[in-house]
Amino acid sequence: MHPYRIPPFYALYPARLNPHVEAAREHSRAWTEEMGIFDDTGPDGTPVWTREKYEAHDFPLLAAYTHPDCDERLMKLAADWYVWVFYFDDHFLEMFKRTRDKEAAKAYLLGLRAYMPLDPGDGVPEAGAPVERSLADLWLRTAPAMSRDWRERFLGYTRNLTDESLRELVSIAKDEVANPIDYLQMRRRAGGAEWSAGLVEAVLGAELPARVARTRPLRVVTDAFADAAGMHNDVYSYVREVEEEGELDNGVLVMDTFLECGPQRAAEVMRDVVGSRMRLIENTAATELPPLFAEHALDDAEKGRVLRYVKGLQEWFSGTDAWHLESGRYPGAASVAATDGLPVPKGTGTAAVRAAATVALGSRAFATSHGPVQRTPAEPVEPPDFAMPYPARTSPHLDRVRAHTKGWAGTTGMLSTPVWDEAAFDAADYGLFAALTHPEAGAEELDLVADWHVWGFYLDDLFVQEFKLTRDRAGARAYLEGLEAFLPEEPGAAPAPADPAQRGLADLWRRTAPLLSPTARRSFPRVLADFTGSWLWELANDAQHRVPDPIDYIEMRRRTGGTLFSLELARLADGDGPGGPLPEDFLADDAVRSLNESWADVGPLRNDILSYRKEMEEEADVNNGVLVAQRFFGTSAQDAARILSAAADARLEEFERAAREDVPALCAEMELGREATARVERYMNALRLWLAGDRAWSAATGRYRAVPASGAPGATSPVLRRLLGGPRGPGTAAARLPRPSAPDHPHTRPRLDERCAP
Repeated sequence: MHPYRIPPFYALYPARLNPHVEAAREHSRAWTEEMGIFDDTGPDGTPVWTREKYEAHDFPLLAAYTHPDCDERLMKLAADWYVWVFYFDDHFLEMFKRTRDKEAAKAYLLGLRAYMPLDPGDGVPEAGAPVERSLADLWLRTAPAMSRDWRERFLGYTRNLTDESLRELVSIAKDEVANPIDYLQMRRRAGGAEWSAGLVEAVLGAELPARVARTRPLRVVTDAFADAAGMHNDVYSYVREVEEEGELDNGVLVMDTFLECGPQRAAEVMRDVVGSRMRLIENTAATELPPLFAEHALDDAEKGRVLRYVKGLQEWFSGTDAWHLESGRYPGAASVAATDGLPVPKGTGTAAVRAAATVALGSRAFATSHGPVQRTPAEPVEPPDFAMPYPARTSPHLDRVRAHTKGWAGTTGMLSTPVWDEAAFDAADYGLFAALTHPEAGAEELDLVADWHVWGFYLDDLFVQEFKLTRDRAGARAYLEGLEAFLPEEPGAAPAPADPAQRGLADLWRRTAPLLSPTARRSFPRVLADFTGSWLWELANDAQHRVPDPIDYIEMRRRTGGTLFSLELARLADGDGPGGPLPEDFLADDAVRSLNESWADVGPLRNDILSYRKEMEEEADVNNGVLVAQRFFGTSAQDAARILSAAADARLEEFERAAREDVPALCAEMELGREATARVERYMNALRLWLAGDRAWSAATGRYRAVPASGAPGATSPVLRRLLGGPRGPGTAAARLPRPSAPDHPHTRPRLDERCAP
């Protein structure tokens, strides 16, 4: 029996069926035969697909539901692509997942790339297997009609899809259930939905203009669609994946394991996340696409392609929901699907009934995200005892850096404005923050890094007072863009500063630029602009009084928290070190990216708990993780803080696991050598020291305590604490796994009870 009733899903458009479905069925059946797919067998000689299995799954029906308006030729092409992608998934399962043959899997996936040359006119190797033969045929039928930019993006989507299958294999071999943040990052790439989004462009004639395809609004639309489609599939495929195939990267299993809430509630959590992602597409299309069109001067035809793409994704989701109910790939799904406790109707004339579920889900979600927030006083939250396996150390230059930072803040004028006063500066103790997070830095290096921290905290508070509280989006954009002038490639070319933030930045760049390589000097300003520009996203949420979508929120926290900027400062404080700079290909590897992202989540998630009162009462903010979790799970602020704390603990454990296992394995694989490996260990140790120091400073600082009754100006903000007070992160609402405070620490996880029910 199925372990839960499948809940109804939010879908803006009703599912429609392409009239060419029968032609696509006939064509794809013959094409599958021609490619030799029915003759392919697993290691034990059993066919990967029988004809009966193929017919039951009905992939042409998926194409007809997800692309209801394309012509017959493109309908057949789409159907063949879906046959290939599902066949690849099942073939990989039989050949590699069941055998746990990681090395053979890596070689196999690498070989597939040769059958999708960027220039479709280039030759390809002779295909020796049905997976290769069918892929080469599909690429030759698709790529010539598309631009080079689309081909580059679609190749990236396909590689994500295939390569992430290897990560799933590793996860099965480890016998570990991922935490929700890791799961999300994997699912987006492995689920094939971003790949399907690229197919929507090709099938609908909706290719995104190259100059906007990689902008934030369209990345959000594509990522939100990919998340929704992948998690939606997990709800339907739980029995197939978890109980039959032994998969561990299934969202229902992930949520159940983390929240200890049972499969039914876990499926409902997944339903809510899926709906949140689909509504984010609507919000982004309404609020961010019009300014994007104007900024990039898109003509009417280009705008039409973008809007057709967005609508195509929404209709794709409606169609896949209908296909999951009818396909034999998920037997019994329709019998356990429900709409408000009643069986889900399907077939002609039932769209209105299913639409009623969408209206109910959408109305409830709108009220949740836009409802009033308790401000004065905010609901009390007691910070949990944050786990930390590393001891904090304090720089021997603490007294010096305290005196230096106060003198520098005074010289730039920061202590003579409505933003800060001397008492608030002393209470925050920014010198202690630098001394704790960079305990091994030399005296002069520590002074420079500490000044960057002070500048960041000040700019954060300035932004809140001048722009967030006044909801001045135009003024905020103009001010932040103006800061770029104070980071010229030649430091002497900066204009005369007009306020303390500009004055501080000009001085910092004058002192920092000579220490950077030419490449770093060019990239550093972009990193800083990416960080500060992300505050405009927070300001937009405040202006709409919209509590953010949980996934978009946590992912944006990496930007609002300035992860890359924090890493740059850590490297700057560390100096060259033994072995010289870390190799660029090493830093770009997925193992190091995962290490950095896990590290980047810990401080911000915890900071949201510490700054909850301040952001609710003093800043009228909606961009706080406690509030996001509270609204999403329908629980108290204290329970939401526990969920957020568990997420931070899980990310801390994932960071340490990557540092202990993945990164050393990468060093060996890349044959870095003794000196470079020592440099890597030094780098990871610096990140550990940062985490320990950030936790110690958070317990000591007066930055997040209640302001005096008089409303003294020094206690007004914490947004940039996200940058330099510690990094910010990605992912869903929460993340599981044991707290790494000590080897014998009891495993604790948040539990959702009736109060968390929607």
